[in-house]
Formats: sequence, structure tokens, C-alpha cells
Amino acid sequence: MKPLMLYLKPHHSHRSMGEAVGAEFIELNRGNPIERIQAARRLDVGDRPVITEGGKPLFQAVWMKHFGNCGPIVHLAADETISNIFDNYQHYSTLERLVHLVEHRYVDGVIGISEEICTKARILGVDSVEHVPPFTTRQKYEELTDITPSLETRQILVVGSNAEKNNLRCLQDVADETDTDVTFEVVGPMTEELGSQNVNGHGFVDEQSFFQKFQESSLFVMPAISQMFCVGVLEAMHAGIPPIVTKNVGARTVVEQVDSRFITETNVKRISDTIDMYFEMSAEERSTLSEEFRDVADHFDPESGIERFSVAYDRLLQNV
Repeated sequence: MKPLMLYLKPHHSHRSMGEAVGAEFIELNRGNPIERIQAARRLDVGDRPVITEGGKPLFQAVWMKHFGNCGPIVHLAADETISNIFDNYQHYSTLERLVHLVEHRYVDGVIGISEEICTKARILGVDSVEHVPPFTTRQKYEELTDITPSLETRQILVVGSNAEKNNLRCLQDVADETDTDVTFEVVGPMTEELGSQNVNGHGFVDEQSFFQKFQESSLFVMPAISQMFCVGVLEAMHAGIPPIVTKNVGARTVVEQVDSRFITETNVKRISDTIDMYFEMSAEERSTLSEEFRDVADHFDPESGIERFSVAYDRLLQNV
């Protein structure tokens, strides 16, 4: 049965997941909670499964289930909705945390983008849980794997929104702390607000500029305090750019397959020390790391990712 995928701001990787199972995409109501409950009452899809991407779509799907307007709910756990229940993030209120907890009593299955999320989903009592890491789109994969990064430069690439969870406002402090004279080139929503001496925030950029930033960079950094995976890490690895991530970034499990030294704490000193470690390496060492990271990332190509998601989704539905 063709599923419905409720979304707010779908990441390109998550959209590819929905497309892999022939989902019909429907944008959820963006109003206040009452308006979203009313929207859930109006949207009747019979017994069709509903895939939710994020907490707000899950809220609407739970109310649809309450009204008898849908079949099983499959939560694509790709944001902080589950982790917030356990980790008490300061950028969520107690009420939001309680809502997230109650919502998962109505979830029939979870597809988590990291093993950590899957473990937490099982603790919440979700019986059908599958782990499927995200992947880049075919177009991005082809463009990035053709890139030769500029490993001799001191330019560091950061890709992500200027949201509190990504901790991007620490970048100038990191630059001040490093012994290396580095420049951060930051791409993503609201990052144009980050301009400073060593930080260039570009906001959204066109595709040509996006890929050019990868080609011009020697290193990738994601200093997040809460990032369930971060596809940007995979994108960097596809381009042969070694990534530094904090222990709170889900993609650390991929990074550690090459070198665990590139996984650090969230404090400025540890991030800056790791950056200096990289730039103290010889050109030959950086080149070897570049190829090793690219080789590991090849296991997360679009074709394999689509196949993994399709198999996991079918298996999950058989068990709900």
C-alpha cells in the first residue's frame, strides 16, 4: 500500500528515502497546535501507512491515528524528537519533551538514522525498529566524488544551519584558539549571520558555489552539540575532505572507521587542538586520509542507501 510522507522541511536524503518506497508527499499544516489537530481531522488517508519526518509531522500523524484517519505510523527518526526525551536539551521546553514522550506511544515503527536513536526508540517501547543511515542524492554523489579537494589550503568547510544544535557560533572562538591560521567557509540556512574575522557565512548558495566550496577546502568541521547524523559529513567524505566531528554527531560512527582522532569533545579547546593536529600532518598523510575517508563513504552511495531503506521499510511493516 502506497504510504504517505508528512514533512515540514524535508532533507534531500530523507526525501530520497520516501521516494524509495513510492511515498506520496504531503506538507503538514504550519499553524498552531489547534490548527494542526484540525488538519489531522480533515486529512483522512484510510489505512495507508504514514511516514513522519521530524517532531511536527509526528504530532499531526498521532492525531490522525486518534481520529482513525490513517494506518500504522512509521517515524523516520532523523531529528532530536527521540534524543530530546533522554538528553534534556536546553533548547526544548519541558512541555515539548513531554509531548515527544507521549507521541511515541502511538508510533508503530521507527527507522532511525543512527544506532543510538534506534537504541533509545527500543527503550521507549517501540517494538519494530530498523537502522538505516542516510545517504546523498545521486546528483550530489556524482558531483562530489569527482572533486579533488585543496588539501594544501587552510580553508575549513562547514555545512549546516545556524541552529543552536549545530553550535556554529563557536567557530570564531575556535579560530582564535588554533595555532593554525584558518578560515571557516560556512554554508547553510542563516549562516550569513556568522561573518567575522575568520568566519565567512554564505547562507544558501547555488549548486556551482556549493561544490566549489568543497573543491577549495582542506578540512570539514561539524562542532554540533546535538546532530543526529549530519549528511554534510558524508558529503565531505565523498569529496575526499577529512571531517572533524564532535561525539554528539551521529556520523561519528562513520568517521571512526577511518580515524577516531577526528572525533572530539564539543568544547572550543578540543576542537581547535584537533584542527591543529590535522594541519601538522604532512601533505602525504593528509592525502592518504583523504582517500581513506572517500573509500569508507563509498559504502553510503545512493543506490545502496535506497535499497537499505526499501528493505528495512518492508521488514518493519511486516512486524507492525
